[in-house]
Amino acid sequence: MTPHPDPDTLPVPGRYLHFKGNPYQVLGLARDSESEAWHVIYHPAGQPAQWWSRALALFVEPVVWPDGVMRPRFVLQAADQA
Repeated sequence: MTPHPDPDTLPVPGRYLHFKGNPYQVLGLARDSESEAWHVIYHPAGQPAQWWSRALALFVEPVVWPDGVMRPRFVLQAADQA
């Protein structure tokens, strides 16, 4: 069984900016029933009916942003209030 990822490095629910400039709303994490891989569940901001899944490793993977700086693919803009 794949262990749960380190809670200190997990994306939290909230609004994120993708490196290409589009805003997204992260809903939480899910586990693939076959591979047991962790995925981030999110949707484009303003389009809550379009849910997407991306492997956690790819969601947090560093990429080069348009300004030439290496950052995670998605950067937290505002966490949801608990």
